[in-house]
Formats: sequence, structure tokens, C-alpha cells
Amino acid sequence: MPEGTRSHRKGHYSCDFCRARKLRCDRPLPCTNCVSRGKTCHFGPSAGQHTRAPRTVISPAVPAQHQQQIVSNPTPPSPQLPSPRPSGPDQGLLAEIQALRKLAHDLEKRVVQSTGRQPENDGGDYSLLPPPTSPESSRVDMGVAPTSGLGQVSQVVAHLEHVSMVQNSQEPVYGDDLVFKVERIRTIPRAPSYTVQLGKLTRCVWLPRHEEARVLLDKFVTNVSYIHHVVHHPSLPAIIDTIYRRISDQAPVKPGHLVLLLSIVASATHVWTSHDNTDDEGSLFSSSAEANAQTSFWIKATYDVLNAGQNYPALMLETIQGIIILSFIVCNLEGVSLRYRSLISTGSY
Repeated sequence: MPEGTRSHRKGHYSCDFCRARKLRCDRPLPCTNCVSRGKTCHFGPSAGQHTRAPRTVISPAVPAQHQQQIVSNPTPPSPQLPSPRPSGPDQGLLAEIQALRKLAHDLEKRVVQSTGRQPENDGGDYSLLPPPTSPESSRVDMGVAPTSGLGQVSQVVAHLEHVSMVQNSQEPVYGDDLVFKVERIRTIPRAPSYTVQLGKLTRCVWLPRHEEARVLLDKFVTNVSYIHHVVHHPSLPAIIDTIYRRISDQAPVKPGHLVLLLSIVASATHVWTSHDNTDDEGSLFSSSAEANAQTSFWIKATYDVLNAGQNYPALMLETIQGIIILSFIVCNLEGVSLRYRSLISTGSY
């Protein structure tokens, strides 16, 4: 060939898909990249050639012994055959993705059943995954992007993390572990600590009357809370009203609200003075000594609620606030004792 008509570019040896993706094409056709992605292997002339020959179509289903004959004698493209299933390492990756999808679906179903909440779709990347399907009906189209398989794995992992976070954010409510009853605060120390509930002996936690709890709350806000700075004062009355309303309706009560209320009662009785007593019969205590003597009782009641919920991983904000308030009382009574350090470590996690 004369030097002037010689092409300045060498002929290419990669199929169209490998050239477009800049992948290493392993001849003979069809190449491994096209087979693993379920693509039809096309081999066309390079852009530097002056003569344009008909495009050669190599289907993955064509036997290897006919490949050289097809390349040397190009023929018009035949109808494309269905893409085969991925094999080898890609088949293992597909199986892992399907297993992860099934685990995510089962986990979300258990979360919904245990919490009674519908799955939330906040418009983000996590949504309710469809039921798992067989590898034949759900194929990984790895030709869309080189990392589409990893993208599906990342989506499943993100969904599992979302389900886990939803589960951890659910605050448990007490059912049969504890029983809560309301009585006048003067008579509570003499009340029985256990009661029969559904045929078995159950720990009974006594609470002061609703109006008495509001008086103790006012005492706490006025004389104690400015030292702690851990509670939002306008929110406390609503929390207390919710506790007594749910107890009146015989509905489960959130443990965080109970821990906060009991720690406030313990703190208020600890700082109760003779100036807080009134001369009428409606006074909460007959003397400041009677109020101070109840402090240890309310500390124990707070511990009972904390111990009943120690198997749950998540802590409400109100639970941490109650632990901080309780730690102040324990430190004032016992100093930096083992029980005080245990409270601090519990509230820090």
C-alpha cells in the first residue's frame, strides 16, 4: 500500500461495548465482558479506516469454532438472541444481592409487626423493598454502569441501616413488667410493693395524685431546676398530664416519662422545707422531716423503672434527663459513690 494512503491508526481489536466502557476486551468474540453483562457482542470497523464494512454481530450463543469464520466473512446482523443468565462470579454476586434483599424484607416485616407502625417513606433513598424474587425474574443489569451491582448492594445496606435506626428509635412501653397505681403521697410508703396482675405477682410502682405531682413539679422548677439546666420547663406539665391520662385509660406508659417524673418527685421531697407546708389538711406532708424521709423511697422507685427497661438499647431524652436529676440526689446523699458512677455511665451511653 502506498505510504500516502496508509492509515495512521492501527485497527482496533475490541468490541463496541468494551471500547465504549474502556474495558479490556479478551478476544475471540463474544468477549467475557459482554457475556457477563448479558450484552450482545458487536464488532465494527475502527474510525480510522476509510472503507466502512457492514457491522459484525457476534451473539454470546454462537459457538466459538464459528467466530473466525464470521469475522472474516461478515454477514448482515441476525435477530438478537435472549441474553443468557450471568455465570461465574457474577452469579454469586447476584445470589448475595437476592439474599440481602430477602433479609431486609424479613427484617422490615418484623419491625412493622413489633412496633405496629407502617414503614415510612420520606422521599429519600430508602423505601420499602419489594418481596424477594428469583434470580431468573430479577437480573442484575451490569451493563448500565460498571458498579451497578455494587450500587444495589449499597442500597440494600442503606435500607438495613434505616430499618435498624427505626427499630432503635422506638421507645418501649411497659405492659406486664410493672403496674402503676395512684395514691395520696402520704400513704404511699405504707402501700404494698407487689400486686397480683394476670395471676402472677407483679412489682407495683406508686405515683402521687395528679394534683400532688403538679405541686411537686412547681417545687422542683422553683428551687432545683435552675441548678441542673437539663429540662424544658414548659414541656413538663404536658408530660405529667400524659402520664396520668394513660394510667387512667389503662394504657402503656413510656418509661422515660416515668423516670423523669419519679426523679422530680425524689428531688422535690429532698429539698422540701417547713416553709412549703401549709396549715390546712391539703398539705402534702405533715412536716419537712416526713417529706425528706420519702426521698430514698422515690429513689428506689426510679431505680425499679430503670431496671425494668435495662434490656432495651434505646434511651429517651426524658430518661437521660431523669438519670441526671437522680444522680444529683444520689451524689448529695452518698457522695461520689459506686451508685452515682453507675448512673453517670448509664446516662452517657
